Amino acid sequence: MTVTRGVSALALATLIAAVGCSAENEPATGNNGNGAATGGSSGNTTSTGGSGGTAPGASGGSTSATGGAASGSGGADASGGAASGSGGADASGGAASGSGGAETLGDPPCDLTRTLAGEEIKKGTACTPDDLQLCWRKCGPQGVGWKSETCSGGVYAEGDCQFPAAVGYECFAIPDTQHAECPTDPAMTPQASEECSVPECNPCNVDGQYLTSSGEAKVGYCVCQPPNSAGTRTWSCASGTAWPCPFGMGC
Repeated sequence: MTVTRGVSALALATLIAAVGCSAENEPATGNNGNGAATGGSSGNTTSTGGSGGTAPGASGGSTSATGGAASGSGGADASGGAASGSGGADASGGAASGSGGAETLGDPPCDLTRTLAGEEIKKGTACTPDDLQLCWRKCGPQGVGWKSETCSGGVYAEGDCQFPAAVGYECFAIPDTQHAECPTDPAMTPQASEECSVPECNPCNVDGQYLTSSGEAKVGYCVCQPPNSAGTRTWSCASGTAWPCPFGMGC
């Protein structure tokens, strides 16, 4: 009888020890969203919680340590973690846009908004930290370029006219000899917004100059634009520094 009770006690102790061991090795489900807490014994455990590790996405979508994708790489169920991890990767795009990213010519255009005081955004207009800090205005012949307007020191400062690289500017190439229909008389110097009849894509000036719409003489060129909605053709002009050729690209 004594032996029987000893055997039963030994069997009971063995059973308790076995149950305790299996509970200790149970893979963590990672419900706390920490991808690093995914069991880690074999890499074959399901990374259901690793997918919740979106903290990297919140900090800019860093691809390092996205939790589920890394810890679940050995298991078939890790595909779920990888999908969730890709969500974190999407956040990196948000971080890039939030940080400003590279400047994009023309985005946003200045003519879609005004300052809080209701003023047009252009060179010399007063601005505050609450106004749009950067926008773009068209420039160059026929408005093919963009110049920045940046709020600096309480006023908008204007940048140089820039031209998108993906656009061709052959129409504005400067010829060795101007077209026969370009005016040569100083009294007929091309003036911006005035009517013209010279064939398209033929830059003209007189003695190297053109006139602005207000009559100011400047060094540069004009081209006679296609007819507008009323059937009228007018000069579009720009200074040499705001002309895509020969000082810019594409010609």
